[in-house]
Amino acid sequence: MFRLRPALRPHNLPRLLPSTSNLPVLCLLPQRPFHTTSPALKKASKPAKGDHHHIPTNEVPPPAGAFDFDTHFTDLENDLARVLEKLKDELSKLRTSRVDPALYENIQVVIDREGAKVSLRDIAHVVAKGRSVVVGVYEEDNVKKVVKALQHADLNVTPIVDAKTPTQITMPLPPPTKESRVATVDAAAKAGERANNALRNARQGSHKKIKSLKGVRVDDVRKADKQLEKIMDKVGAEAKKIIETAKKSIMEA
Repeated sequence: MFRLRPALRPHNLPRLLPSTSNLPVLCLLPQRPFHTTSPALKKASKPAKGDHHHIPTNEVPPPAGAFDFDTHFTDLENDLARVLEKLKDELSKLRTSRVDPALYENIQVVIDREGAKVSLRDIAHVVAKGRSVVVGVYEEDNVKKVVKALQHADLNVTPIVDAKTPTQITMPLPPPTKESRVATVDAAAKAGERANNALRNARQGSHKKIKSLKGVRVDDVRKADKQLEKIMDKVGAEAKKIIETAKKSIMEA
């Protein structure tokens, strides 16, 4: 018969691993830390407080004294716009002609025997109603004085005192004649010529300034000249349209 041997217990297991007491001891030397980022790609340090001359490495500063073409042309366009606005204002006054109340407000009125004078706007208000100008005098005592001033104002008008409203004076204006229309058209043409002269002067000034620049590339000067011509062509066409529209309106009035 066979006898079973007792199971191996932990203390009965054979020693499979050698003792570490006889192994050599490795001396671990300190090593420099490893960086995965290249020194050239590291984040730039912030400028010190009070350092106003710090320039980021990815930005290129503009050259000192460089000419700003954008600002130059913006200023030019603003000047040209003011010329056109002045032209429109002059032509609008021509179209309203004698119906414009402003033509009457500064008429001088003698108010006493000593010859003291005041402007009509100080003693009355003036409004336009259709083809008539109506003057409302504040005090009835001044009505005759205002009528006399209007008659001597060389405006070719006939003041009529309203029977129902004694302080109101009406001046009907006759329709414009062919001669008066032609004269007004001539005045519009002169206003247009003044505007065109102002536009030409602005163009010449801009062109002269661009040509006098130093240290600017030839290509930049050529581009600036082309942009100048483009701006002037646009404004010139607009001025011509304004003048022609005004002339047509005057002749059809």
